[in-house]
Amino acid sequence: MIDQARAIYQCEISGEGAGETAGCSGVAGEGASSDAAQAQLAAAQASYDDLAAQLRTAEADLAAAQAAGTANAGASEAQNRQQAEDELPAAREQYQSALAAYDARAAEIASGNAAATGLLSQIGALERLSHQQPILAWAHWLIAGLFFMIELLPVLVKVLTSYGEPTLYEKADALRRQVALDRVTARSWRERADVAQGAQA
Repeated sequence: MIDQARAIYQCEISGEGAGETAGCSGVAGEGASSDAAQAQLAAAQASYDDLAAQLRTAEADLAAAQAAGTANAGASEAQNRQQAEDELPAAREQYQSALAAYDARAAEIASGNAAATGLLSQIGALERLSHQQPILAWAHWLIAGLFFMIELLPVLVKVLTSYGEPTLYEKADALRRQVALDRVTARSWRERADVAQGAQA
């Protein structure tokens, strides 16, 4: 499990093995996921070192009992050997229980890391990477500026076209509107003339 914890931490930091390492969020760089993976690796290493020390102590006791039994012989050897053999299964059982607890904790953290792939996590990862690599910060701002200019483009075009001489299309549109207005005006005058002639008759 230490190898797995080390692989998850390496994946969280560098992105190496993303998609292949179980429990890796795939978002490279320092952050909540990498901190959790580092803590998981440190806990696994500490647990392993502690249990390995206990195992070495038990084995040393067994070796000491065997050496003492060889030196003292008889009942003393059997007693020491039995004591060491009694301690060794307890140490192994404690090691197995601690390893099972570590596996459960690692699975819980891995499931939490795997779920940390939302938009906020990606934005946070981009922010952390921007602090580490200035070129990414420049790329981020350039892309943001590009989208900002695309949003402002229609307004800029409208403002710029309001200056200078009217275009041919604008002149034609104004002429068309003037002709339509003249037709309405002429029709109105004809209707008034017809009304006036009817009143005189």
